[in-house]
Amino acid sequence: MRNIILASASGIRLKILNDFGFNVKVEVANVDEDEIKNSLLTEKFSSFDISRALAETKAKKISSKIYDQIILGADQVLDFEGNIYNKPENMELAMNLMKRLNGKEHSLFSSICLSKNGSTIWMHTEQVVLKMKQFSDNFIKDYLKKYQLFAPVEIMQHHHSHAAAGYYTSGFSDATVIVIDSIGEFETLTVWQGQGNDLKRVYTQNYPDSVGLWFSAMTQRIGLKPNEEEYILMGMAAYGDPSRYASSIIEEFFDGGAILKLRHNLHRGCMWWRPELCSQQDMYDIAAATKNSLIIVTGKQIGRAHV
Repeated sequence: MRNIILASASGIRLKILNDFGFNVKVEVANVDEDEIKNSLLTEKFSSFDISRALAETKAKKISSKIYDQIILGADQVLDFEGNIYNKPENMELAMNLMKRLNGKEHSLFSSICLSKNGSTIWMHTEQVVLKMKQFSDNFIKDYLKKYQLFAPVEIMQHHHSHAAAGYYTSGFSDATVIVIDSIGEFETLTVWQGQGNDLKRVYTQNYPDSVGLWFSAMTQRIGLKPNEEEYILMGMAAYGDPSRYASSIIEEFFDGGAILKLRHNLHRGCMWWRPELCSQQDMYDIAAATKNSLIIVTGKQIGRAHV
């Protein structure tokens, strides 16, 4: 069992860590978040920096008191048009915030910090841009009234959400569900058994062995933007010859065993692969081979899921 100390009172973060097999002890940092935010805003720090500072402050405060233990601090900052917004404390504030975000984009900066013996040993920040649909004021008011500000919310794991969306809308009462993507928390491939109203995970594969990361890496390899322009790769495949590089891709990226394993961690791409292939036709042929390889690899995993 892996031990970790969570420097937060967040029930959501505690649940996520427990679900991934961590033995979690909670030690609330009790830092003055408003004071930190206001001080950093005065110094013109960005929302990215503020989320990192909050996560790091929490982790270091606990790790300076508890030695030889891994302390996890985390925080999230909502940025809208350059302004930071805190969690609304009542229905009026919630209504005002929803009206500001209505029909517009906002960003969430999420940071996580690991600290030991008062020093930071690892930190990571992600930004996600969200756009709220355009709603009438009456809809927003009714929505908040229906669900209430403090209505109980259960946070589901990324792959569980995918599996549930597929199974419960399928019309099947007995089905095998396969979820394959880049990475959700740490999971990259999961298999679920749906029966009646029950949905049970029966297999999990974790980062860095990821079909999704591999596919995004190949997207970048042919000069496209990963995690965004994979659909262009699929279109380019129509102009290529999959037989030129399909076997090479399978052999050089996958270990060939029954369980999906990658030979390389592709989180940062694979621009190093076959640098001599640089013509436009090469790009088309790589795209076609990537598409063909994807069919082979996913087909193999589907076959395993039914064994």
